[in-house]
Amino acid sequence: MIPAAWRRLEALLDDPTIQALSVDVYDTLLMRGTRPEILRFGDIAAAQDRALRSRGMTSPGQAALWRQRVEARAQLYAAANAGGPEVCHTALLAELARRCHLPAAALSPLRQAELAYERGVVRPNHALADRIVRWAKDRPVTLLSDMYLEQADLAAILAHHLPQLAAVPLVVSSTAGASKRRGDLFGHLTAHLGVAPSAVLHVGDDVFSDGEQARRAGLRVMILPRRWSWRMLARWRKAAALRRLQKGLLFNF
Repeated sequence: MIPAAWRRLEALLDDPTIQALSVDVYDTLLMRGTRPEILRFGDIAAAQDRALRSRGMTSPGQAALWRQRVEARAQLYAAANAGGPEVCHTALLAELARRCHLPAAALSPLRQAELAYERGVVRPNHALADRIVRWAKDRPVTLLSDMYLEQADLAAILAHHLPQLAAVPLVVSSTAGASKRRGDLFGHLTAHLGVAPSAVLHVGDDVFSDGEQARRAGLRVMILPRRWSWRMLARWRKAAALRRLQKGLLFNF
């Protein structure tokens, strides 16, 4: 964690006007690498392909699972951004199975393969988690995530890596039907906490969802950015993956 940001966070946590704490999950408590999301979907597709075959089921193959996953995700998020329901893992997998002509029995191996992958690609931020535990002895804390995984599944991943936070309440967009990126999840959060928005400190890494949208909702904000070198490498790898996608090379094996 960047030392200057940590010092600012410590100062805010010592502020007596802060009555409750909200903490983002991904890239704040569970740290991902610089591999772009679209390539992670390819990794998930490979795991799902193996899972289907190990169950004796016919698989359309990694390339088809990958392509259809990307397209299904884009479709569901476009609908959500147009005012439809928040994207959830169950709906995403159902749409993937429909596009790939897979039976209902395929949903379980698809889900389990993805959850195992998600559990394996993150590393825990123990320093922040331990600080949250100490702070939570006197005041309420809620973990917050814009994630399509269902709340119970994300809670299990968190408990695997950060068991000290297993008892901390978790609010997830897919289950709550609201999101940080739209801003309505913060209203859900403050109602859950039962305190005024101005007395809540939200900690996260995303300048828009965790920063601008939280401020619009009246919360106080602390952004914990990834290191500059991480951000530059992640940006470069994402741009390279998108160039491959635009050239029609991404799903070819």
